[in-house]
Amino acid sequence: MFGPNSHLRYSASVNGSHRDPSAIQCIQNVKSKFTEAFGLEDYDIMFVPGSGTVGVESVIASSKLKLHAVGVEGVFRDRWERAISKYQTSEFKSVDEVSLYCQLETSCSTSQYIHGGIVDAISSFPYFDLPKDSPAFITSTNKLLGSLAGLAIVGVRTSEWDRLFQVEEESYLSLARYKRFIDSNQTPTTVGTYLFDHLLEVFEGFDLNRQREKIERISKLLCSEIGEEFVIGDYVGPVITVKANSIPLSLAKKWNLYAKTHLGGVYQIFTYSCEEYLYEEFITELKLERHV
Repeated sequence: MFGPNSHLRYSASVNGSHRDPSAIQCIQNVKSKFTEAFGLEDYDIMFVPGSGTVGVESVIASSKLKLHAVGVEGVFRDRWERAISKYQTSEFKSVDEVSLYCQLETSCSTSQYIHGGIVDAISSFPYFDLPKDSPAFITSTNKLLGSLAGLAIVGVRTSEWDRLFQVEEESYLSLARYKRFIDSNQTPTTVGTYLFDHLLEVFEGFDLNRQREKIERISKLLCSEIGEEFVIGDYVGPVITVKANSIPLSLAKKWNLYAKTHLGGVYQIFTYSCEEYLYEEFITELKLERHV
């Protein structure tokens, strides 16, 4: 419960393929709505089938520049360091460099900004605005955007394409290939049309101010009851990380809390993924358990 993926119910009806005119029109509408909703007119927006991790890997695999994973120590920075070492071996010839960092390193609930870097915004956008100096970003549909899992979104500032990324390759990680296809409102691979159908519904009803208010309210309620001395990282944000001993085990099991044992024994509560009344019920039960 309260894990990183948005909790939702959705019945899909698939009546055609991703090459049909109706699907192409839907992708065009999604791209336009996304661009307008978040003021991203300076970016080329691409949809990469798969998780946010696949989106980041496509950026790494396509990079023309030497990448450096930077920022606070964390699980995702380590993951990107390993991916960079896989794709950018000793034979990699670029001397120009660019940073890649997590806008929110969820493994330690720490938000950060690093000047001029490519942004992993998978767990941060749109609660946090994208930095105005970011040449490219990656996010996913199933977290704060509240849609179905299965699509990464990669944005590249139009003026930065030639500097940042290689020409198209015969690879399904080649960003230039996704760019060529998205110019015709398509993807190079087969993708479920229902992903775009639902995403369009989400964008048409998305209220960023309400989401931010919810995240801030739930964060403050949680930290007030649990105690800031038990909180690791940020006190307000999309994910609150707390020491496991701050929550009775019986309650953690009842609510099936999102436990991260490899992080030293913590629970993580994502403050956007469920309806507000569920957080309120959990906090009420926590209050009763802790003050018996």
